[in-house]
Amino acid sequence: MKILPEGDVPYGETAVCQTSKGRAGGKNVFSSSLLRIKSGRGTHCRIKRFIARFLYTLYATINMPVPIEDRLAEKGWSRDEIMKAANILHGKDDPGKIYFQKQMNPVVYWLTLIISIVANMVVSVVLIPFLLTVKDALTLYFIIGLLALTFGFFFNLLLTDIENVDPKHHVIAGVFIPALAVINIFIVINVTSVLDKVLLGGQLTQNAFVIAIVYVVAFIAPYLVNKIIDRMQTRKTAQTL
Repeated sequence: MKILPEGDVPYGETAVCQTSKGRAGGKNVFSSSLLRIKSGRGTHCRIKRFIARFLYTLYATINMPVPIEDRLAEKGWSRDEIMKAANILHGKDDPGKIYFQKQMNPVVYWLTLIISIVANMVVSVVLIPFLLTVKDALTLYFIIGLLALTFGFFFNLLLTDIENVDPKHHVIAGVFIPALAVINIFIVINVTSVLDKVLLGGQLTQNAFVIAIVYVVAFIAPYLVNKIIDRMQTRKTAQTL
C-alpha cells in the first residue's frame, strides 16, 4: 500500500494519509494524536481530517475547564472579592503586600474591638445624665436610640473597613456586638438606679426593660442592615456572572 504525498486518489486504490511520528511532548495523547494528521489532497484524507477536527473540537469542549471567576461566583463571592482573587492568581498583586495584609488584619480587628469597648464606656457616661434628668419617656427613648444608633454605625463602619478577615472573625463580631450592647445597657441602668436613689431619692420611673430594648435594637441595626445588603449584593452578583 503506497502513500500518496499529494494529488487525488486514483480509482480503485486506497490512500493512506501521512502522519507525523513526533512525540506528544507531555500533552494529552488523544488530542496530540488527532493533531498529527498532515495535509493531503485525497478524498479519503479530507474525510479523515474532517472527522479528526470534529472529534478534537468535541473533546476540547467537553474537557474545557470552568473559569475561576465562574466557580467563585457559584460559591457566593462578591464581584470585588472575585477581582482580588483573580489578580492574585494571575500575579497582578504583590505577594508581599498580600502577606502583610493577612498578618495585619487580625491586629486591626482586635484593635477595633478595644476601641469600641472604650467608646462604649464613653457613651454610657454620656447616657447616665439623660436617664436621671429627662422625665418624658418618648424623649428619653429618642435620645437613647440616637446615641445607640450613632455608636452602632461607627462600630459597623470600622468592621467593614477591614479587608480579608477570616470567617471566624465575622462570627465573633456577630456575637460580640449584641452581647456588648446588652451588657452595656444593663450596667448603665444599674448605675443610674443607684445614683437616682442616692441623689434624687428614687424618682426614676422609666421602664428599664424598654430602655434596654431600644438601646440594643438601635445599636445592632447598622450591623444587621449592612449584612442584609451584602447578602443581597452577593446573590445578585452570582446571578449576573
